[in-house]
Formats: sequence, structure tokens, C-alpha cells
Amino acid sequence: MFLLLLLVWETLAANNQTDSIKISKSWYRLHPSKLSDNGKWIVINKLYETNADTVYLYSVNLKDKKVLTNVKEIDFLNDFAFITKRNSNNQIQIVNLEKKEQTITFNALNYFKLIDLYAYGYLQKETNSLIINQHQQGKWNPLLIIDYVSNYYINPNNSYLLIVDKQNKLSITNLKNLKSHKFEEFNYSIDKVVWNKQQDNILLYTTCKKLYVLDIKKEKLSFITSFDHIKNLIQPSFEFTTNNQIIISYSTAIPLIDHDTLDYIDIWRGNDKELEKKSWNNPNFKYDKYLFTYNLDTQTNTSLAIPKKTVEIAINNQNHIIYLDVLKHQDYQTYFPKVDIFLKDTRTNKDTLIGDSITDINHNFTYSATGQNIALKKQGKWMIYQVDNKETFLLNKLENQEKLFWTDDPNLCLLIAQNNLWRINIAQKTFKRLTNFSNPFLKCEILNIHSYKTELKNQFVQSSSYVYSKAPILLQTIDSNSITNSLYKINSTNTKIIVDNANNRTYDIVWSKDYSIIAYKKENFNFPTSIEIHTPHRKFNLKNDLPIQYYNWRKQVIIQYKDDFGHSLQGILFYPKQYQETGKYPMIVHIYENQHHLKNYFDIPTFTNYMGLSIPLLNELGYFVFLPDTQWSSIGPGLSALQCVEIAVDKITQIESTIDKKKLGLIGQSFGGYQTNFIISQTNLFAAAISGAAVNDFVWDYYSYNYNFNKPNYWRYKKDGQSRIIGSFTENKKQFLENSPITNAGTIKTPLLSWTGMKDYNVHWEHTKHFYMALKEHKVPHIALFYKDQAHSMNTLQTQKDLTLRVIDWFDFFLKNRSNISWIKDGITYD
Repeated sequence: MFLLLLLVWETLAANNQTDSIKISKSWYRLHPSKLSDNGKWIVINKLYETNADTVYLYSVNLKDKKVLTNVKEIDFLNDFAFITKRNSNNQIQIVNLEKKEQTITFNALNYFKLIDLYAYGYLQKETNSLIINQHQQGKWNPLLIIDYVSNYYINPNNSYLLIVDKQNKLSITNLKNLKSHKFEEFNYSIDKVVWNKQQDNILLYTTCKKLYVLDIKKEKLSFITSFDHIKNLIQPSFEFTTNNQIIISYSTAIPLIDHDTLDYIDIWRGNDKELEKKSWNNPNFKYDKYLFTYNLDTQTNTSLAIPKKTVEIAINNQNHIIYLDVLKHQDYQTYFPKVDIFLKDTRTNKDTLIGDSITDINHNFTYSATGQNIALKKQGKWMIYQVDNKETFLLNKLENQEKLFWTDDPNLCLLIAQNNLWRINIAQKTFKRLTNFSNPFLKCEILNIHSYKTELKNQFVQSSSYVYSKAPILLQTIDSNSITNSLYKINSTNTKIIVDNANNRTYDIVWSKDYSIIAYKKENFNFPTSIEIHTPHRKFNLKNDLPIQYYNWRKQVIIQYKDDFGHSLQGILFYPKQYQETGKYPMIVHIYENQHHLKNYFDIPTFTNYMGLSIPLLNELGYFVFLPDTQWSSIGPGLSALQCVEIAVDKITQIESTIDKKKLGLIGQSFGGYQTNFIISQTNLFAAAISGAAVNDFVWDYYSYNYNFNKPNYWRYKKDGQSRIIGSFTENKKQFLENSPITNAGTIKTPLLSWTGMKDYNVHWEHTKHFYMALKEHKVPHIALFYKDQAHSMNTLQTQKDLTLRVIDWFDFFLKNRSNISWIKDGITYD
């Protein structure tokens, strides 16, 4: 039985190994997915290689357990679990966890909870009735039944219920007192519903392109405007401001019929700053944007004049919006263009420039909850712009500034700087240090952040994040050098350490609504994933019950080394199963920039991985696996990687004499695939190599249009990209050519297996075909795999397993002298 449980290696009379490697189906991981609001129950998923079907429902003291299968989702209402089943006609079970009995089952596409009422509601499709059941005296009793319901909407705080009946009539129900009001004059199908912040007004956009506002308190429905006369309407968006003005935005797409844009030709102009449009299905349109405000009190529209081809952002301010000039500085030398940021007063239509040439606006711009304050980061320092009084507050007191987070108090924000967390009072212009760390390698991350929801979305700016000012802060720190973890709960008066400098990897952290219960996963390379639960009085641990024989043999060694430029680097060596000090073993080297953070991951042997590399599986099959760091330096990305790998391999083979230096393999995917192809063009250190989705021609790639990112590829070679070559190709041809694999293809002797997905437009699949042609010309032992329906990585079980087995075959053929693999043997002989 023991042999059946473990990974089994069988030598079958076959020419490839598709049927000869078996992985036990008993391997699994644990994952804490949810805590109940009252902190009494935790949902833990049992994740097998190909499914996540098994779910454990535990009490947080781990005394009570319920095992569930065929589960899609679990939610809680006090001590009741709402269990949504898979493939069961939208069946939802409600289980009383205290009494351990099933109480009710119903069918619904979705349901909602009313926590204050201790109730739940759902739309019964068979009868078209909306039913709300309330728990009273140990029973679920009907609280409200509304018939002939077509659809319903609930405001965010669950106080009002908007009903649309079968005749498209509207009614609003107050869920506090259950009083309802019907609006007979409305008779339209609804396309979109937007609530204001106070949740007493609702915007209703209909499928016939009419916009209404419903005032709940006044029980009044008012028509605002209609878009039905606008041809080629695109994406109308609506947003309430804090004083209940409404910002309305829409665009039109007018087909161009001038001589430059005929159906049979697409003209690319040299001065075009909107090349993103070239990836659209039909770029031959003129796009115009319109923006105006609607005043609910005066029932008047005010058109807002903004320059064409700018991007507007509603920042929740009652009198101001932001717009971005994203084209002025566009030169495609960075992923995000530098932008100018303007503040527009919606009362006067006056514009104020508040930030010019802001880089990476997705991370360097944010705004407070009510739009009273805007934060911009320039030259490494944040500046707070106070909208109402137009004052600026430069946070120049602190060095090494990173992320800035708002609180729900607009005068308070949090800043990670100098490897610590700071609270900043904007009104008083004061700084308070909340932590006292001295480790220069420490990275801090706030976990319990929330995002502002907005209808006016754009590709340049993420939603701003905030923390509740009266709630504790959950702060996780990671030492980027030692990869130790800590977790803190920071209150206004004290800091509680939950996890202190743990060598185990701590992640996937969940917490109860009041933060009294915190749970997380912990693991290490030879310690399977377990769940740790912290309560106010005790700590509980749910251990993984994998047989210890599965992993107790695992061993790793961490080495320290430096490249010629003095960069401190690390490498991880994973040992083969049944390792003996008198043996000799082949070693596979995997590369992708810095990897030492992977040393405390617990991996399981698997066929289902995106690049065909399963480290535990290769260890099971008798391979060392080595993960060295590589560091960019001024000689270029390829030559830098070569230097790092050669130094690391030399050091690890000196330390571990059982590594067979003549049986070394090299593997990488994406940037690691590029590094692999370049390295084998410079050295014969490796007996075999595998590269996936690799850039091979720097010149072609630099001047290509990337259909994945919808822009030229210049930015990928600049200081913010992975390649980081100094200067353009014209300015630095030598480094481009020296670091390009295809330029050096004629020197390659190492047998190479390369692969790509033919839907890969991140690194275009033609790179692999070009390299194949270069190696074919020079008769290098080489096979290229073109997966027809895959992109940058393998994402189906079939292709993942196929690639994994071919990776093993390739290394077995060249590193273990397993010469009877026909698909390789018949594909590399040129005689």
C-alpha cells in the first residue's frame, strides 16, 4: 500500500513516458478561504492537483468539523452556513452549525443576507416571488413575500430593496420597517443601477438609454436625460458626488470615411500617440468624449469642457473632478506614459495643473474618500494637494517612500517609508511612526485595505485604497534577504505580534470582522501546508495529514555568492529522493531573475503546472534541482545572467560533490527562457536545455508592436523593463546584439527543446520559430513545440501534462542516457 501511495516510477516497454509516471492522487494542500463574521467558523479547502472539491467547515477551536463535497461557495449568517452546490440546479443548503442539522434547501441563482434582521432573501424562479425569511425562536419564518418579481437590487448597507416586477414597474422597500412604495409611472427595463454614498438616491439607466434618478426619502422619480438620439453611443457612465451632483460621461464612435481610412488600408502615421487603438478590431473611428454634471436641486445640466483625448476621474469631491493628459508626453519609452494632472472646478469650469510629468500614475496618484485630498508622488516623494484650500503638503521628511494609503478620515493617511509604517495627520502636518523596525531588507504590506468603487473607470489609475481609521491595522512584513515573515495587529494604543520572524512561509491570511480571530497558512519546503488559527486566548493548528514518508526525505542547501559587480545573491539546491553521499546525480538548473524567496514553498509533485517544471517531481525522479539568483548589471541582461549562473553552478558543484558536472540541464520560461537561450550560446556547460516563450531576437522585438500590451515594445528594454539596456538600439547597438540569443545562435552546441503557445502575443510565438530556423541552419540538436491553443503559459490539463512529460523525457534522454525515446531520437538526427 505504501508504494501505491507514493509517486511510482515504472519502466514500461514504451518509447515515451506518458504512461510510465504516476503521481499519487493523495497529494493535496490546505487553504483557509473564509472566516464567519462572528469568528466562530472557518472554511478550509482541500486542494488536490486537479480539483478543489473537498471543503472542511471547522469551528475555530477545531473541535467541530463538517466535511463537504460538490461545494461552489460557502457564506455565513451567524451560526448558519449557506452552502452553494455545484451542478445542482443552483441549490443552496442552509446548515445550522451549532445543532449540526440541515435546516432548509432552496434553489436560487443568488441570495442576499440581512444581518441586522437575521434574515436572508432570494428570488424563487419557479414562482417569480422574492422571499425574505427571518430566524426567530429557532425557526425560519417568512418576513416578506413579493410576487411577480423580475429582478431586484439592494443598496450596499442592506437598508433598501429595489424591486422590478414583470411589467417593469418599480417599487422600493425599506428593510428596516418593511414599508414599500410603488412607482407606477416607470415602465422600462433597467440596464444599470448606481447608488449614491448616502444610499438615499438611485440612478436608473434603462435599456432604452434613458436616465432617471429615484429619491427614496421623497419617494420621487425624476427623468434626467435620454441618450436614445445619440448615434454610436459608447459606455455611458454615471457617478454621484458627495453633495449629490451627478457626473455623466459618455463617448461616441463615428466611422471615418476620409481618404486615409478606407476599408482596404490602415495607415500608421509617424506622429501617432494613440497606437493602442491599432489593436482594436476596427480602428477607423473618430472617438469623442462628452462630460457634464447634473444638479439634483436645480435639475440643470452643466457641460464640462475638457480637452479632447484626456481621461477624467471622479474623485468623490462635490465640486471637482480630475482629468489626465495622457498623450502630451507619450513616447512609448515607459509602460505608463508620463501624465499631466488637472483639477477641474465643476462650478466654474476652471482648470488647475496640480502635477506635471507624473510617472507610473497607476502607483503614484491616489485620492481620499471624499476627494478632499489628492496625493502625487514625484522624484520619490509624496505630495498632498488639499483640494478645497489649494494648499500643498510635501512629505519630504521621510526617505525611501513607498505606498500611501488613505483612511476613512480624509485628514489621516498611512505611509510605508524607511521600511516602517507611519500615520500622517494632514491638517496638523504631523508624522507618527507606528512601527520601530531597523531591518533594511524589510518589506511592509497592509493587508486589510479596501477600495473605492467607482463607475468612471480607466486603464491608467487603480481604485484608491483606504483603511478604517478606528479598526486595527494588519501589517505583514517580509525580510527580502532571509525570507522570514512577521504579522502584526496594530491598534491605536499597542502592537500585538501574531507571527514573529518565522522561517516558515506565512500567507493567505483571513480574519474575523472584529479582528479577534486571525488564520493563515504556513509551510516550508519540507513542512506541508498547515492552518494556524489565533484567538484571543489560544492558538490552534490544523496539521496536514499527508503521510510523513511523502516529504521527510526532502533536503535543501542555500548558498551565498556574489557576481563580479558585487551583488549579493543566493541559490537553492533541492536534493533528489534516496540521495546517497556516494552517488552521482544529474542537476537541472532553473533560472528566472531572483528566486531565493522560493526556498520556503511546499510544492507537491504535479503534472499541472504552467511551464512543465515540477521540482518535487524531478526530485522524486532522481534529479538535483538548483535555483540560482541572477542580477542585472550594466553589461546587459544576457551576459549578466551568464555570469551569475556560471559562478553559482561552480560554487554549488564544489560544495556538493555528488552533482555530476557532465550531466547539467538548464531550463527557463519567459524571461528565464530568454536567459536560457542566451546562456547556451555562450557556454557548453550544460548537456541539455529547455526554453519556453522566450525572446530570441532583441532587434526584432524592440521594434515590434506588442498585441498583448497594445503598444510598441520599446519600454521593455528601458530601465523599468526586464531587459534594462541603457539607451535605444541606435544608441547602444553593441549591447543589443551582444545580448541577443539569435545573434549568437551559430555558436550553440547544447541540445535545446523550445516551446511556445501560438496565441502568445506577450512574447510573440514567432520568436520561437525564428530561433528554430537559426538552429536548424546550424544543425543544432533542437526540437520546437508549438501548442496551438495556448498563450504565454500552458493553461489546460492536457497541455500542462504533455509539456511536463516532454521536459522529463528531454532531460532523461540527455542527462540519464535514456536513448529509447523516439520523439526525441527521430527529431534531432541530421544524418
